[in-house]
Amino acid sequence: MEKLLLKIKDKLKSIDYLTVTASTVICALFSFIYSVYTKKYVEPYEFGIFSTCTILQNYLGYAQFGVLSAYNRDYPRILGEGNLDRAKKLRDTTFTFLLIVYSFILVIIIILMVAWFIPHGLEYRYLLGYIFVGAILLFETTSSFCLYTARIRGNYNYSAAIELCRTGLGTIVGLVLVKNIGYYGLYLKLLIIPILGILLYIPKSLEKLKLRIDKIILKNAVISGLPLMINSLIYTIMASVDKFVILFFMDTEALGVYTVPQMGFNTIVLIPQTISQIFYYKASGIYGKTNSEKVLTEVCGHYSKIISICTAASVVCAFYGLPIFVKLFMPKYASGIKPAQILIIGVALYGATLLYGNIFSILKWNSELITTSIILCMFNAVFSVSFVLINGRFIENVAVGTAISYALYGMILLRIISKKLHVEMKSMMRFSFLPLLITVVPSLILYVIIPNIYISLTLSLALVTVTFLLIWRNKILKSSVTQYIV
Repeated sequence: MEKLLLKIKDKLKSIDYLTVTASTVICALFSFIYSVYTKKYVEPYEFGIFSTCTILQNYLGYAQFGVLSAYNRDYPRILGEGNLDRAKKLRDTTFTFLLIVYSFILVIIIILMVAWFIPHGLEYRYLLGYIFVGAILLFETTSSFCLYTARIRGNYNYSAAIELCRTGLGTIVGLVLVKNIGYYGLYLKLLIIPILGILLYIPKSLEKLKLRIDKIILKNAVISGLPLMINSLIYTIMASVDKFVILFFMDTEALGVYTVPQMGFNTIVLIPQTISQIFYYKASGIYGKTNSEKVLTEVCGHYSKIISICTAASVVCAFYGLPIFVKLFMPKYASGIKPAQILIIGVALYGATLLYGNIFSILKWNSELITTSIILCMFNAVFSVSFVLINGRFIENVAVGTAISYALYGMILLRIISKKLHVEMKSMMRFSFLPLLITVVPSLILYVIIPNIYISLTLSLALVTVTFLLIWRNKILKSSVTQYIV
C-alpha cells in the first residue's frame, strides 16, 4: 500500500503542471460564474465605481519596491545553491517587510478617508471602497507570498488544491454576499479569498517564520527587484490605459460595461500566466544546471507548446461562452459582448508568448524588459485613443486598440530574443503561435458557418483536445530537449 501511494505521489509530481492547470481552469470557471452572477445584482454604474477603486489597488501593489518580485526570482536560486541560512533570512525579511509596508498603507488610507475625504464630501461608495482596497492589499500580498513560497519549494499540487479550495469557498460566500448586500459584497469576496489562502498555506509557507529584517538582504532585494517592479508598474499602467481612456472619453457606466471585456481578458490571461509561472521555475532550474541559453530557449519552446494549446482552449470557451452567459444572465451588459470577443482574440497571441517573455527575467535583461513594457504602454495609449477618435466613443474601439497592442507586444518579445540569442524567430513562433492558430482559426470559422452554437463549440473543443494530446505526447511539433524535462 505504501509503495502504491509513493507511486501515485511520484506520478502526480511528474504531471504537476496538469494538476495546476486543471485547478486554474476550475478557478477561472468559478470566477466567470461569479462575475456573471454579480452583474444580476450590481448596476453598471456601481461596477464602474468598483473598477475605479480597484485601480488604486493595482498601483499600491508596488509600494513594496519589488521585494516580492526579487524573492520570487532569487529564493529558488538560493535554495538551489544549498544556502539554506540565506534562503531563510530572505524569506523572513521579505514577509516582515511586506507586513510592515501594507499595514502602514492601510492605516494611512483610513486616516485620509476620515480626516480629509469625509469632510470634503467624497461619495460613501468610493470612501468605503478605498478602505476595503487597503485591507485587501494587506491580505492579498501576504497570500501571494505564501503561494510563491509553496510553488518555489515544489509544492505545485498542494498549491493547486489550496487555490481551488479558497477560490471555491470564496466564490460561494461572495455569491451570497453580493445577493444580499450588493456592491459591498464585491469587496468582501476579495477580502475573504486571500484570508482563506493564508490560513491554508500556513503549514507549507509560514512554518518557523520569524519577524525580522536583515538590512543587507533587504537592500539587495530592493536593488534586485526594483527593475522588475518598474517593468510591472509599466505593465500595470498599460493594463489601465483602456480604463483611463473610457473614463476620459466616456463615463463611469461605460467602465462598468467594460467589465465584460475584462472578464474575457482575465479568462485568457489567467491560465497561461499560471502555467508559465510553473514552467518558469522549471526552466530557470534547468538553465541553472546547464548554463546554456540554447537549452533555455529550447526548453521554453517545449513548454510554450503546452501553454499555447491551453490558451487556445480558454479562447474557445471564452469566445463562445461569454455571449451565451451575458444574454441569459446579464442583458444590461450586452453591449460588452462584441468588445469582449475582440479583446479575447488579441490577448490570446500575447498569452502564447508568456514563457518566452520570462527569458527576460531569467537572464536579467532588465533594460530590455522595461523598454518593451514602455512600448506596450505607448501602443495601447496610441491605438486605443486613435480608434476612439476615428470610429467614435464606443468601448469596442478601445478593445480593438488594446487587442492590437498585446498582439504586437508578443511579436516584439520574440523578435528581441531572436536577435540577442540568435534563435530563429519562426521556430519560436511555431512553438508559441502555431498550436493556438491551428485550433482557434477553425473554431472561429465554425462559429460563423454553423448556426447552432453548441454544436460548433463541441467540435471546437474536440479539436483542441486532440491537438493537446498530440502535443503532450510529442507527436507534433516535436521537441529535442525532453531529457531536461522533469
